[in-house]
Amino acid sequence: MESKTRLVSIFVGACALIVVGALGFIFLGRIKPQLVAPLAGMAVATSVIVFASRFDAAKDQSVSKTTEMSARSSSKVRTPGIRFLRIVMITLSGFGSKIVCIIGASVLWCGLCSVVRAQRSGDLVTAFGGERLAPKNRNPHVVYDLNPGAERFFIHVLITYTPDTEYGLIVFTDADEQIDRVPTDWAKVLDQRKFLFVAAENAGNDQDTNRRLGLAVLGALEMMKRYRIDPNRVYAAGFSGGARMSGLLGFFQPDIFHGTIQNSGADFYTRVPTVYASSWVSTTGQPYGQFEATTGEIARAKRVRFVLITGTNDFRRGNILDIYNGGFVKQHFAAKLIDVPGLEHAICDAATLSAALDFIESGS
Repeated sequence: MESKTRLVSIFVGACALIVVGALGFIFLGRIKPQLVAPLAGMAVATSVIVFASRFDAAKDQSVSKTTEMSARSSSKVRTPGIRFLRIVMITLSGFGSKIVCIIGASVLWCGLCSVVRAQRSGDLVTAFGGERLAPKNRNPHVVYDLNPGAERFFIHVLITYTPDTEYGLIVFTDADEQIDRVPTDWAKVLDQRKFLFVAAENAGNDQDTNRRLGLAVLGALEMMKRYRIDPNRVYAAGFSGGARMSGLLGFFQPDIFHGTIQNSGADFYTRVPTVYASSWVSTTGQPYGQFEATTGEIARAKRVRFVLITGTNDFRRGNILDIYNGGFVKQHFAAKLIDVPGLEHAICDAATLSAALDFIESGS
């Protein structure tokens, strides 16, 4: 009786210690809150297995002693029937604890699967690693030999992500080098419309254009390898100089990116009439708003849906209006301009993002 009480105490103490430890790590921000349930289940299951195994061992010792005493007391009776009943009694004595161990192991496995699934969701910064990926169609303007183990990406995945459902993907290029969160208010739109989000670090305006384009392609391919992504719902997005990169991806990599969301930045492959712009020089002193494209690249880009976003207080508004009207509209691209009252040179809000996605996904 004393040994059973000791086992129960060990069991309860182990459960309490593991659960309290997990809650402590959650409080310190080391474990995601959605891991509470699976970790607690795993803690209890592990303790149950240990308890059942120890209890089984103790019972086996007890049964063994009892059987030995019984054998000595009935040493003169050695019939096959008695031997068989003795074997059955010993086997059944540990059957209950074995069932408990099997159930505990099943709970432990389910908890482990939940933890792995949860670790792939939420907001995190990661390096993908593994084999270097590249698309079937390569463009000379894009760098494809980037090391996936050396580049870091911020990703946002729905907490409720499941591989049973296909998701869209937004590949974002920022103007700054570091990005550690989804743009303000975007997360709720992404989650409602079932979009995942990825953005490369060290892809800001100071980086070479070819590298920035390569990072966007790498991020898209790695996410498509690890998550269930609908290849027809992969869109390039960006802010300022990053918006210009997303526009280039619509021309240079339209086999991956089927839409663009260009927030406060745009370019076109020919010079457009100056109507609203006050300058065609970038903040770094370089020519603004034009790039070179082949006839084939232009033809393939006609299948992409472009969204240009600016605001009445955006210092790039004049350039974007001229590029939209004198470029995309004049050359009959599938494009939409969203001119937001009061918006400065800044990332748009959730309503504007939703309107951009409406245009890209509805085909109207």
